[in-house]
This record gives sequence, structure tokens and C-alpha cells, in this order.
Amino acid sequence: MSQPVPVTVRMMDPGSPATTPAPVATPTPTVTPEPTKSPLAWPSGVPTIDPSALPQISDYNFDKDAAESELNKLQDNVYNSTSSALDSMKNTLSNRTSIFSSRIDSWHTALSSGFSSIISESRTLNNMVDSKSQLLLDDFQAITDELNVIGNIITTADDDVTDPDELVTDISDEDKETDITGKVMNCQNKGKIYGDLNVGGIAGSMSRENDLDPEDDITLNTTSMNFRYQQRIVIRKSENKGVITGKKDCIGGIVGNMVLGSVISCIGDGDVTSEGGDMVGGIAGFSDSTIRESSAKCALSGENQIGGIAGSGKSIKNCYSMIEITEGTNYLGSIAGKADVNDDISENYFVEGCPAGIDGISYEEKAQPLPYGSFLCFDDLPVIYQNITLTFMADDRLVTTVTLSYGESFDPTKLPKVPEKKGYAGKWEDFNTSSLTFDQTINAVYTEYLSTLASSEKDDNGKALALIEGTFKEGDRFLLTDIDAYPEDSKTKAECKKISVLNGTGPFTVRYLIPDDIENPEIEIYDNGAFIPVSGYIDGSYYVFNVDKQEFIFACLERPASLLPVFCSVAAGVLLILLIVLRIIKRKKARAKQS
Repeated sequence: MSQPVPVTVRMMDPGSPATTPAPVATPTPTVTPEPTKSPLAWPSGVPTIDPSALPQISDYNFDKDAAESELNKLQDNVYNSTSSALDSMKNTLSNRTSIFSSRIDSWHTALSSGFSSIISESRTLNNMVDSKSQLLLDDFQAITDELNVIGNIITTADDDVTDPDELVTDISDEDKETDITGKVMNCQNKGKIYGDLNVGGIAGSMSRENDLDPEDDITLNTTSMNFRYQQRIVIRKSENKGVITGKKDCIGGIVGNMVLGSVISCIGDGDVTSEGGDMVGGIAGFSDSTIRESSAKCALSGENQIGGIAGSGKSIKNCYSMIEITEGTNYLGSIAGKADVNDDISENYFVEGCPAGIDGISYEEKAQPLPYGSFLCFDDLPVIYQNITLTFMADDRLVTTVTLSYGESFDPTKLPKVPEKKGYAGKWEDFNTSSLTFDQTINAVYTEYLSTLASSEKDDNGKALALIEGTFKEGDRFLLTDIDAYPEDSKTKAECKKISVLNGTGPFTVRYLIPDDIENPEIEIYDNGAFIPVSGYIDGSYYVFNVDKQEFIFACLERPASLLPVFCSVAAGVLLILLIVLRIIKRKKARAKQS
């Protein structure tokens, strides 16, 4: 509305006969705007033009100039009030995407005041008109009709307002492989993932970003109005092979929390665990959207709502499952832990012997069990179901995999060697080896080496008779046996023992508790048919010596003291005396000669 609408006033001859009786003047309507429920609703109380509100002609005599002036005021009021309100609406709408704000109420109130002013001006004109004029009334009626058209346009605008929930349409399930936006495709995870909640192998959460447009990617201009959004959030042809672990709720092989979007043709082939939460699934922990043509083969554990495809699901179609639930309480199933079978759930199959389809109940053609042989007949079945795989891991690293047929047993003699780890002893954890029907991951268990083993034999004070220092793993031990092998005589005290180290790596340091009746101990080891003395030392109550064999015989003995040192001492004393005597004699002879 860029120009005022021209108004033509036609004046009748005062002498013309009257065509209608003079209408009786009516009171001016009262305008009382009220708040509205809808942002665009027309405030109640805004007057609409009806015949009773038309200007009334009291007689045939009137001031022409004054009448024209009042009509011009009426025209200006209509234009200025309506234009001001609509311009304000336009300026504000340019900064909104789809929903009008409550400020429109104030615009309606302003426009209402304008209409009230128009009607008031019309009544002022009525008091000035002094002749009846049908033509003049026709002009006023034409103006009134136009005003009502403007009012109707504005008051009916809210009929086209769309519910905010209808402004966004999820088109994820219409996805084609050639589509490239809003999509993750052909991705694979093999790593271990650990998180708090909403944890997944490919995505943590599939949901809409908050409505404040944080990335400022919506372009507005002066004509932007009544937006409609289409959203696509798709994960397609992706696979998880890693171990997924979360502390709380919504833990899934592909996605943890799936509020929107679609998961299509994905595979969950890694174990999924919640340490203390609900909603655990081979594909999705929680899904309020669509999962289709996807497969799960994994072990699951958590508290409640644990399912092969989804812990809690809504739309699950054409999916396959072969899962094992190692820990769970309520709402357990090979297809879904919790789901309404009246929702879009169809054509899902799992291997007979796994947990029942949905919450402990199987449903034909919705969540149906099949024998393994029949299960393999599906043409679109992924290869992960063809064999049973044993995966051997050491410190999160793959050692090897062993492939078996369904139901085949594993030969324990074919266990791979546990990788060595310095300072530790390793072994494979225990696992079932008979009639295997599900994949297993076997981890190497490492324990720190022990440095000392003690004999089970002890003395009266509780001291071990022997200690052996070396490199040992948990469970290693040695045997200490009495043996009669040393040729003992009446003058020699001896204890003969045999030590057999069943496991462990030498050389060894042996600590043997010295018997109470031996004061000056010695150690001899039997080798090549004879006892050979070995070097050692006394450390407190123990005699310490070294050996390099895992099995050996030794003797702890005490021999009689040797007489040789005594003889030597006596001879040395006699010799000393002789030397002294000879010296004395020599001195006496020397003095005799001098005298």
C-alpha cells in the first residue's frame, strides 16, 4: 500500500427528492481488545462495519467543504493506521522463520484503534450532513466494504499457520545410496570405545541440533516466511567390530541414542556393554525412528532393555540377529528388549536358541526364531553368520583368530602361544571349547612374576625350611624331600635334601634353614657321583648358595675340627722357644771372649 486510495464524493442537489427516510443515529461501538490464543488471531472486540454503524444523514443541508475535509481525514486514518501496522508486521517477520511472535497482539490493537477512529470520524460527518443522499450512502458503503476486506485478510491469516511440529519433516527413510547430504556411509570401527552415555560405534546420538541455529546456516531476507524443513540423518552400510562400553543408558553397536533418522544396512559385530544402565543394543541402544536391513552378531550386557537390534525400538524391519545376552534383568530380546509389536516391526529373524524376540516373546514374521540351517538360507544374509570365530587378544591386540563351523568343538592343544610380557606370566582365560554356537573373544591374562617360593615344610617356630628365589608365576611351587645319600660317619653331622622346582626359570638362589645341631655349616651338592662343596654364606638363620638346575641334591653338614692347626701352633711355639735359647747362648759366648 504505497499510495492513498482516492475517494470520490458525489454531491446531490439539495432540491432533489428524498429516496430514503433519514436513518436514526446509533451509539458508537466500544472497542475492547483482548489477548488471543493464536499469535495471529484477531483481537476480540475489533469492530466490523455493519449498516448500524454507517454514517447517518439527518437532513439535506450540509457544508460541502466541511464534508470533503472530514472524508479526507477518514481516508488518511484508514491508510496511515493500516499501513503502519502492516509495515511493522513485515519488518518483524523478516527476522522470523515460521512462527509469528506474540507482539502481533499489539499490532492488532493499534489497527483496532485506527478503525475506531475511522468510525468516530464518520459519525462526526453524519452530524454535518443536512440532507438525505442515497448516492452519498452508497459511497460510504463502498468504503465500508473495502475496510471489511482489509480486516478479513488480516483476521484470517492465522488459518494458514502451521503447527510447529509440522514444520519439520524427517525424510531419512527415503534415502537413496546416491544421496550424499546428512549421511554417514561405508564406515567401519574396529577400536574399543568407552563413554558415559549415548555411546555408539559409529555415532553417539542421532538427533536435531538445537533450534537456535548455532551455525548460522539459515539465510533470511525480507520475503522469508513460513519455512518448511526437511531433515535427513542417515547411517548406511557401516559396521562396528570394536568393543563398545558405556557407564549409563543408550549404548549401541552403531548408534547410542537414535531420536531421528534411519539406520540402513548396517552390521553390529562387536560386543556392547553398559556397566550400570539400560537400553543396550547390537545396532542401537534407543531408537525412536527406523532401523532396517541391518544385522547384529555380538554379546550384550546391561541392566534392562537389552536387544539384538535395539534395546528399545519403534520401527524395525528386515533385520537379522544372532546374539548372546551375558547379563541383564528385564526386557531382553534377540530383536528388541522393549518395543510395541503394533508399531512398524516386521520381517525380523534370529537364530533359534538365542533369547526370544521381543521381551521374552517371539512373534511370527515380526520377531521370529529359525533353526541355524534355515537362517542361513536368506540371500541377503551377511557373511558374519557363516562361521563361528574365536578371537585371541593380548593387551587389546589381536593375536590370531580361529574359524570353526557352527557346533564344532575346539581342540585345546591348538591354543596359540601367549605373547611374552616382561616381568609377567601369561595364560589364556578359561573358555568353553565344546559344541560352539557363538563367537568368543579369549583374552590373555597376565600376572606379575613372583620372586620367591617357600617350602610347605616349616620348623617349630613356623619358619620355612627352604626358600628359592627366581622367576615364578602364580601357582608355581617346589618340592623339598628328605634323602639318605650322604656317607655320614660318627664324627660328621649332615642333613641331605632333594629340591625339585616344578616350574620357573633359573638360575636359583637357595636359602636353607640351618639345623639347630649344626654350628659350623657347609653345603655340598651331589654331582657326577660325588658331593662337591659350593661357596655360600650365612645370612641370619639361613645358609645361602646358588644353583642352576631345577632338580638337585645337597647336604648341609658339619665336620669335626682338624688337628693340623693345633700341631702347627705347637710346632711354632717350640721353634720360637729354641730360637730364644740359641740367642741367649750366643750372647753368653760373646761376653766370655771379651773377658
